[in-house]
This record gives sequence, structure tokens and C-alpha cells, in this order.
Amino acid sequence: MATGAVEELTSTLDVAARPSWSPDGSRLVFANVVIDADGSNLQQFAPADLFRGTEGEFAVSLAAPQWVPDGSLIAFASFHDRLINGNSQRLNDIYVVRPDGTSLRRLTTDTLESLGPDEIGDFGAGFPAWTRDGHLTFSRYPTPQDAAFELWVMDRDGSNAQQLDPSDAAALTALGCGSCAYPGTNAIDLGLPSPIAFWVPAR
Repeated sequence: MATGAVEELTSTLDVAARPSWSPDGSRLVFANVVIDADGSNLQQFAPADLFRGTEGEFAVSLAAPQWVPDGSLIAFASFHDRLINGNSQRLNDIYVVRPDGTSLRRLTTDTLESLGPDEIGDFGAGFPAWTRDGHLTFSRYPTPQDAAFELWVMDRDGSNAQQLDPSDAAALTALGCGSCAYPGTNAIDLGLPSPIAFWVPAR
């Protein structure tokens, strides 16, 4: 920031995706890998088969993986894009894992639901974000597609999941969101399969 110099991390060229910083600023996480800030020590934290496009290629969701405030866990959304009768069905779930790739745990099971051959769109849970006290907020894609996105919160082990009212500003502030996804509209209005607004409380 002081110099304005841009450094390309060449070791990341084959796994480009949206990154996020570790709490101490020493590492970056993106796609299914963790890397030191200088571009060294590239390590996989989640298996590649959790991220698949329609042709079986490696593909990731729009949301970057997120570090818990104490740095001990990474939350991320899986991504499976498949074509059925020419319709794209993107299936997502929330996982947590330690930065070294151990203790991988699936927290949502939305993608277990059987989808009809004519269903189209994005399904399941995505856009995880940590609260200051280590809970996870996330969005659930609407069904049907013109419904509003749902905002949820759960414990870091996936228990005690409950839906939130995104219009209740006091409740969101009390929740301790730092940059929690705010489902203020729907997929059709956005033209994109993702919420684009974020709740950031005053400090």
C-alpha cells in the first residue's frame, strides 16, 4: 500500500479465484489452497472434487473462502455445476476446515435434496462469513428463483442454524457481523446468482 507496487504471485496462475487474507496478514486463501503472502508454500486445504464445473473441470463459487477471526478455521462453499436436460444446476454447501487441510467438516446438507430434471439455477448454501465471536452467517439460494435470498446463522460446527430477518438492523448489529452477506434482493433482479450487498455495522 505504501509503494503502490503490484506483485504477481506466479504460483497461483492455475488456480485463480477470489482471495481473502488471514487475520494476521501472513497468508492468503482462495479456491482450495492457502499460500504465504510472498507467494511461497502453496498448500491445498480441501479436495478438488468439491469444486466441479459442467465438464468435470475445477471450478469455484463466487464467494472467497473466509478465515475465522482467530485464524484456526477456514469456511468455504463447495461448488458442483451440472447440466441436466440442458439446464444448469449449481449445487453449494458450506464446509469448514483447518488451514492445513485437516478436520474437514460439512456444515450444511442442502445439496442432498433431489432436484427435478427441469430445475434450473443455484441451490443450497453459500457466501459464508464469520461473526466477531466465531459464528457463521450464510445465504441460502431462493426457491423459487424469484424469491428473496435467505440469511442464516449457525455455530461453527453447523449446529443451531436459524434464519435471520435481514430487515432487522438491530439484530444484525447484535450478531456481530463484520461483512456478512446481506440478501437484499433476488437472483432475477440481480441478473447474477449471488447477493451483492454486505452488512457492515458502524464501529
